[in-house]
Amino acid sequence: MSIKLTVSPTVTVRVKGTVPASNGTAQPFDFTLICDRVDADELREINESDARLADVLLPRTKGWEHVLDEHDAPVPFSPEAFKQLFRIVGLAGVAWVAYLQACGAKGREKN
Repeated sequence: MSIKLTVSPTVTVRVKGTVPASNGTAQPFDFTLICDRVDADELREINESDARLADVLLPRTKGWEHVLDEHDAPVPFSPEAFKQLFRIVGLAGVAWVAYLQACGAKGREKN
């Protein structure tokens, strides 16, 4: 099987996890970011910087799906809405790991 030298400039990033609800139970979340792909050179520069993950993701994020407000209405993507969402403690880390997985190659999975 061969590999193509060119890859899509964008990636769809599925971000899944849980946040604690007011009663302490885990509330699941699952949404999608549409982002520009990072390459190995850009990733090296990011790793050498001291930038916050949300600040690294924001300029690369072009949209999202399945982000809802308190009335279950879709929230349009905007930098302000992104910043509000990423105030949730730990969310940037969860999204960053999902982003790197979406951008990179994966080894063959066992059956």
